Amino acid sequence: ASLALASASMATQVKLSSTGMTLNQADGTTLATYGATTLIGPTATEHVKISSAGLQLKDGNTTRMSMSAAGIEMGDNFSVDASGNVTVAGSITITGGALTRVVIDNTGMSLKALNDGGSGTLNGQTIATFGTTTTFYDGVAHASANKKLELNASGITSYGDTIYQKT
Repeated sequence: ASLALASASMATQVKLSSTGMTLNQADGTTLATYGATTLIGPTATEHVKISSAGLQLKDGNTTRMSMSAAGIEMGDNFSVDASGNVTVAGSITITGGALTRVVIDNTGMSLKALNDGGSGTLNGQTIATFGTTTTFYDGVAHASANKKLELNASGITSYGDTIYQKT
């Protein structure tokens, strides 16, 4: 008797048709549909959509991430196409790995000094900035008094009285 009762209640929650299968909660809310397009999760909120066009992570009607033969997109500000070209709207900050001292933002790129382990001489200050004006600093600080070389449309300016020679 309990198996028959359970089967009867599941009949309203699992629906099979020639196009696929639908899973519903007891109140009728659709939890997932499986077929040519598969939806997992309530479509009014966060859910996954899988079809021949690709995979999408969605929040209601808003696509937060999509993957297809064309590439990967996350929101409107980050994408990688099938050739590996990356498009980013906004700044890139790297906090780990070999490039932790590189900062790329809307003004250009800068290189930060490697932390010297606490001796106080190099503590992550900017040593070079690259953009419309490229500036190299002495590694002590990122200030006008610490400029060593600057390149821009006007030319090249050397600061200080130290002359560097190749030996």
